[in-house]
Amino acid sequence: MSFLAAHSTWTDETDVIRLANDSHYGLAAYVWSHDLGRALRAAHAIEAGWVQVNQGHGQSPGHSYGGYKESGIGREFSLEGMLESYTQRKNVTVNLTH
Repeated sequence: MSFLAAHSTWTDETDVIRLANDSHYGLAAYVWSHDLGRALRAAHAIEAGWVQVNQGHGQSPGHSYGGYKESGIGREFSLEGMLESYTQRKNVTVNLTH
């Protein structure tokens, strides 16, 4: 298992998102900013399975935790993974005009 940590001060959102996504991995990311709107835009654009904004806490039990790209394993141990693995979806349509 390998870990990579990078710290960077940034002003250009497009450039830092490109830099963050230029990886084969995408397990977790952290965004720190005084501008919450800017931080949330960055969090949504970063290709990682878990992005924390202005915090660096650990995983909670049942928390969906799996990454993007080559870090895509892990969600199967969460409530989300359990529901997807052990439930079936059904579409029911009703004609209310009769």
